Parts: sequence; C-alpha cells; structure tokens
Amino acid sequence: MAATRRQNLGKQGELLAISYLKWNGYAIREQNYRWKQGEIDIIAQKETNLIFIEVKTGVFKHHLGMPETWVNPHKQRQIAQTALKYIQRQQIQNLDYRFDVIGITYLSGNWYVKHIENAFWV
Repeated sequence: MAATRRQNLGKQGELLAISYLKWNGYAIREQNYRWKQGEIDIIAQKETNLIFIEVKTGVFKHHLGMPETWVNPHKQRQIAQTALKYIQRQQIQNLDYRFDVIGITYLSGNWYVKHIENAFWV
C-alpha cells in the first residue's frame, strides 16, 4: 500500500475513532499531540479519567492480524513518555489516567471499531 493511501486510511480511522468516542460520552481534549519523538493520537476525558488513545487502522489481512494488536512495547513506552509530559505541561491533578487502543478495521466494505480500555500499563 502506498504511503499516501496508508496515511489517508489512518486519518479516516482517527476520524471514525473520534466519532465513536464522542458517541460514547468522551470529551476530546487533544488530537495528534506531539512531544519530541512521541505522539498520542487522541487524548480524551470521560468523567474523572484522562485517556491516552492510540488508533490503529488497517484493511483486514489474516497475516497481519487485527490493527489493535499492532501497538508494540516500544510504542507503548513512547506513548507513556509523551503522556507524562502532557500531564506535567497541563499541570493535571485529580484525574486518573489510562492507555487505550482503538483498532479500526476495514473489511468487505464495512468499518469495524474495537476499543480496548486499559490496553497496556506502564
């Protein structure tokens, strides 16, 4: 898949994830938050929870597995470091936080969303 097509698929997946989150009562605080070498796709809040969300989007292929399984330990550490910097810069207190992964899969003309809460811990 060409880079531009993959980027467009990723952007479309993030938009679907945002719609899904809003529909489920999450407030979006940030999109594509960057710090040094890290990025967090979506930072959301629901009640007293601050949620750092990685979105993975793909066309289903058996040999690749589902997109929500693509967040490796290196990426998890990168997200955690960026989340810590966000919490420090925003001087956030009195909120719990967690790391979620949303997998967006395109299969046979349909989009599927899988939201994994507390997908990893650091």
